[in-house]
Amino acid sequence: DVSVRQVLDAAAAKVDAGSLSDQPAVEAAVRNVIGNTYSGLGAWEVSERQLRASLELQTRTGATARALGDTHNELVSMLYQAGKYPEAVTHAREALRLRREALGDGHSDVATSLDDLGAVLMASGDMEAAEPLMREALAMRRKLLPPDHPEISVSLNNLAYLIWRQGNLPEAESMYREALAMDRRAYGNDHPEVATRILNIAVLLRDGGKPEDAEPLARESLQIRRKILGEHHSAVGSALDTLGGILEDSGRFAEAEASLRDALAIARRAHGDVHMDTGRMQHNLGWILWKKGSYAEAETLLRAASEIIPKTYGPAYRGARQATASLAHTLNSRGDFQGAEKIAR
Repeated sequence: DVSVRQVLDAAAAKVDAGSLSDQPAVEAAVRNVIGNTYSGLGAWEVSERQLRASLELQTRTGATARALGDTHNELVSMLYQAGKYPEAVTHAREALRLRREALGDGHSDVATSLDDLGAVLMASGDMEAAEPLMREALAMRRKLLPPDHPEISVSLNNLAYLIWRQGNLPEAESMYREALAMDRRAYGNDHPEVATRILNIAVLLRDGGKPEDAEPLARESLQIRRKILGEHHSAVGSALDTLGGILEDSGRFAEAEASLRDALAIARRAHGDVHMDTGRMQHNLGWILWKKGSYAEAETLLRAASEIIPKTYGPAYRGARQATASLAHTLNSRGDFQGAEKIAR
């Protein structure tokens, strides 16, 4: 059988060989499609190469500000997913500038660029700069779009996350619940966006020390994802990972371990061993095993996590430091004090 990746590689090779060199606008559009599809497969390097080639071609052939802004926006999405936040910020700023130049402030694409710039600034740790951009995007979308439009829900969800990370859980929960109500009216209950909104509330409630309120929501999200996506989808693994953390907080370590083992198996099947989801879930399972006293298996998982997380999320990601600290704890528990000290440095 021919895989999606093989078809994509063949299409990219044809474009790279010059099959559309006499049609620059078409070539740029095709490269954007190929780049976005690679991004969806997690093939960041080849995705970035195609999108940058499109941008270079558009710049060289005098494409419109709107077309250039759209390609910068595609790069923002890819770079964000790849964890290249400083580069994503640069392209997000340029996408916003070009879209404002082409469309003015009264257009939903400008709101999207405001929200995207806020999101990548937040990922870079600059929440102070991100918040006014995301609030402006939400206000613009409320003004321009119908009341239950999905883009308003996206704005609410993104801003809620930022506010939550700033420590304002009540306002964040209110925004998450408003986004969930919108999506339920728009899509019904059995929809990926609804499952995501429910899971976000579960994570927030867990963070607020309410695992008993978070658990039924995590289970509801898991049930919806299994129903519409199947047992082995990566989103099902993410819901199992969240549920495992909630069960851990409730002191139900055996149930947490089972949930996290299932989550890790799905991540490995979906993404392979070197992926941010795989690394994160190895850490979470390893930490549960440390708590249960299964130090040997915990060490194996945490060593892998401490290598994969910095590689996939970037070395500045707080989870990278957490994985290193968890490994040091495990080595201490095994009596390897010298190894623990070396890692902790």
